[in-house]
Amino acid sequence: MRKSAQLLQIASQATAGPSRLPTSIPRSGGQIHPGGSALSRFGENTGHNRRTPSTRRTLSQHPDDPRNIGTTRRILVLFQPHSRHFRRIKDARTATIGRLDALIQGHFGDQYKLCVFGSTCYGAGRPESDLDLCIFDRDRVHGFEPTISMSNLPPIYDVSAIAHVLTQAGYKAVSCIPAATIPIVKLTDPETGLSCDMNVNRRLGVYNTRLFRRYCLVFSPLAPLLRKVKGWTRHIGLNHPSTPGVPPSFSSYALTLMTIAGLQRSGYLPNLQADTRKSVNTHFWEVSKTGERYKVDIRYGKGDQWRHIRLYSLDDVFRAWFRYWGFEHNYQSTSTVLSIRDGGLVRWGSATNLPTGNALHGPRIDYDDPKEYRLVVLDPFIPKAGLIFSIRYILG
Repeated sequence: MRKSAQLLQIASQATAGPSRLPTSIPRSGGQIHPGGSALSRFGENTGHNRRTPSTRRTLSQHPDDPRNIGTTRRILVLFQPHSRHFRRIKDARTATIGRLDALIQGHFGDQYKLCVFGSTCYGAGRPESDLDLCIFDRDRVHGFEPTISMSNLPPIYDVSAIAHVLTQAGYKAVSCIPAATIPIVKLTDPETGLSCDMNVNRRLGVYNTRLFRRYCLVFSPLAPLLRKVKGWTRHIGLNHPSTPGVPPSFSSYALTLMTIAGLQRSGYLPNLQADTRKSVNTHFWEVSKTGERYKVDIRYGKGDQWRHIRLYSLDDVFRAWFRYWGFEHNYQSTSTVLSIRDGGLVRWGSATNLPTGNALHGPRIDYDDPKEYRLVVLDPFIPKAGLIFSIRYILG
């Protein structure tokens, strides 16, 4: 874990300054601050950013205001969005989606509607990211219920048929992957140059996106924080979950869940899935690659009555992210798991729908080996599914 801590220490020096860092680096994520512990709160003021009244900054109301970013710009200035460029990208995306929507409805029927999902929908994506699209089927709003025959679905569920229509319409780099866990069609819009991945009525990605967007609305620094975290991990080569020839590391999805869980346990974010005032009150039936059906509870609340009690700036929260994951989290713990549907970092026995066997995705490691540095992150919706990372395998 020394390399892990050293990498995070470098970033922390760029945001907090070397004088505010500890002089020693723990090997196993143990206690680092006097009076603290491996479970000390993410984002809690532990003495690193205390300011006297004479030196305390006056923060603007908007958490992404440049005055609130401070020295974070030393390493992440390139990851700040530029409004003119973003408007151009947004216009191109709107044009691509509109043409694809008209094409799909013209060939398969007006009961189908494209829906965009992914990190760009909640402000945490890169402008050059691919478009993730889901074709909603209004006749199957609850998904693939047990009464639905998978062998008797409409023609649009054959991704090769969609690929044929796209090729005939002049789209470039068209390909389909019908044997994937979620069958998709890949394409490039010749007019905008945007690449897209499209699936048919596999809506859990959309529901995940909406949940994350709600968290971003509840706590406004979350979206810029995610941009910075993902930008930094990508910059040092730790954001490559499936790049050929590169050791697997953290996915953007896992980084998002890690960040939300950390903010939950520190009191900056509520658990929207435990909110009794549900804004989404329904379910969705998914189907696995082997044909197994399972019902997914996609309910969550708005969190509009949530009031966090801590003052913050984006700079403070960003620094706290490095401090917790670099120095305070106990990667050798055999009793905790990250689960935003359970409120953050929880005891193994308190988590719901725990993953088992092949439901764990990630590098193959000995899960029961207490000497293995690991991080288990549960999916917020899919039962008995999660991500498991070997920190020793990723960072050496």
